[in-house]
Amino acid sequence: AAESTAEKPYIVAVVARHGERRDYVDRDAGGNWVATAKRPFDPPLSPHGMEQGYALGRHLVNELERLNLPPVSSIYSSPLLRCRQTAASARLGMVNELEGGKDVPPMVQVEIALVETICEDWYRSWAMKDSDGTWGQRLPSDTLINPS
Repeated sequence: AAESTAEKPYIVAVVARHGERRDYVDRDAGGNWVATAKRPFDPPLSPHGMEQGYALGRHLVNELERLNLPPVSSIYSSPLLRCRQTAASARLGMVNELEGGKDVPPMVQVEIALVETICEDWYRSWAMKDSDGTWGQRLPSDTLINPS
């Protein structure tokens, strides 16, 4: 059979990590954002992290165009705050780079499957200052292989 010369459809997926986290910036400066946070396991971006997200969006518009690839048609984010902020900042960067013209990217879609867990007890079991890795209860020492 002769091969078709028609273009085959393709999908371009761009994966980006969140921008700089506020809790790490505060920690490195001698502060402790975690100590006063209502959700210490879900830190926001630092101001620089917001700028990084915005720069990502602007760069992405130009890079896709340079590579002759289609514009962004979907934006997905983890439900974690820093990820949503990165996605929203990137979208704003795209909108401003496109100057409100055609191909304005859609709103950010939050996808629960893009996070390791949304179980607060799981985060608190390892992400808090006095955490010990348990999920809210400790096993009796006689059930452990190597009790300490």
